[in-house]
Amino acid sequence: MGVWSRLSAAERAQAWGALYQAHFDAIYRLVISLGVDDADVEEIVQRVFVIADRRLMRATIDSPRAWLRGIAVRVVCQYRRWHRLRRAKRWVVKQTTQPDPLATPEDLVADSQRVIEVRRVLGTLSTKLRDVLVLVDIEGCSLSDAAQLLGVPVNTVRSRRRLAREAFVRAWSRSDAGGAL
Repeated sequence: MGVWSRLSAAERAQAWGALYQAHFDAIYRLVISLGVDDADVEEIVQRVFVIADRRLMRATIDSPRAWLRGIAVRVVCQYRRWHRLRRAKRWVVKQTTQPDPLATPEDLVADSQRVIEVRRVLGTLSTKLRDVLVLVDIEGCSLSDAAQLLGVPVNTVRSRRRLAREAFVRAWSRSDAGGAL
């Protein structure tokens, strides 16, 4: 049993609100960076927090952020499987890129083109390479944390990171942004 099970209902509600507020933005960015379609991001983030809420009473959590990241990676993997099936059955309607609904107008003006280009280039990478690059280089996970989240050895993460960086640089240099990274 986790620490949460020893809290009163009012204390749990307050602690849950604090957990949600502290980690929502990071999980939102992670889900976007892992390649979820803009139209599905909010649903996936919501699913992460619903699963976290269900598991909270039984979980022993050393690092809430790492725990939530793990849930997010697994939910995104499920999403990808579902999305591939949906695409295979031609149930997907092409969607245009939407700006981040949490960004301020200043954020949108300052970085919109670069963000769009980085996301486009990330989208050219294979799922395995993109996941490692996002977790380690964008989200700041350690190699061992990324390995645990992805269920692969640390040396695999290290190798994929090198390959992902090389592929990203090649794709970026071919893009219109050309080296303005």
